[in-house]
Amino acid sequence: MTRPLLLASVCAVKAGQFEARFGNIWLGPTSVEEFFGKASPFGYHNDAVVDLIHLVTATADPDVEDRLYRELADIIRADAPVTFLFPRLQMSVGNRRLQGLSGSFADPFWHMDGLWLEDRDPIR
Repeated sequence: MTRPLLLASVCAVKAGQFEARFGNIWLGPTSVEEFFGKASPFGYHNDAVVDLIHLVTATADPDVEDRLYRELADIIRADAPVTFLFPRLQMSVGNRRLQGLSGSFADPFWHMDGLWLEDRDPIR
């Protein structure tokens, strides 16, 4: 079953034809390019930003990268295409007794089913 209102709102966002949108991006974009590049999920498009993003990804010089990110930040700050209502934070803490954290499973939030607590501190 198609939901015309939802489909219409998604199309409006992709076309940038809206004034404001509330949305959850918890599992959304994680890089500047994903947020503000050509395929921005917010409907934002600025050719200067897209060009700067490509220049940043093409350089290995930290000084050039720093200058480009400063220019990029100035444009995005002036355009204000997105207002984040809360900071995106992810924190993990651990203890030596906590076992099962390794490799790509080092985030206990997502891999609790593979964790266990040792009765004693394994280092002592």
